[in-house]
Amino acid sequence: MISSAPFRAALFSASLLAMPAVAHAESRTVLVLGGDASFRSAMSVALSPWSLRVVASDVPAPPATLPRASRDAHGIAARFRAAGVVWITTADGEAALWAYDPATEQTVSRPLTSLPPFDAPTAAAAALTVKTLLRASTVAPPEERLGAEPP
Repeated sequence: MISSAPFRAALFSASLLAMPAVAHAESRTVLVLGGDASFRSAMSVALSPWSLRVVASDVPAPPATLPRASRDAHGIAARFRAAGVVWITTADGEAALWAYDPATEQTVSRPLTSLPPFDAPTAAAAALTVKTLLRASTVAPPEERLGAEPP
């Protein structure tokens, strides 16, 4: 039986090397305002590889007009200390998906082809659209952002 301190230190170091690397030790929050359960669930799945925690809120969503949408989203992000805010607006039979990055104060939106509530495939497609929008923001991990150098 080997019980030397150097052996234990080497064993401990080897065990640390075998542990999976975590790019983001601290979980950051993306706040989802409204949206149905299938959309929120799909968001959690889509953003989980980025160590982003999706939190639903019943806070009223910002309006579908700029600059007020950005101003309201900024206040909501600050209040909840969120890394990002996502919401869906509907009006006149149309829907739009919105994402706000408080670090850059950037608001982006994309039209949706379906109104909520979503079936599972539509919810997944909307969640992946959010992920694509977030790649152009500081919400995404640096290595996943648009223009990032390949590993």
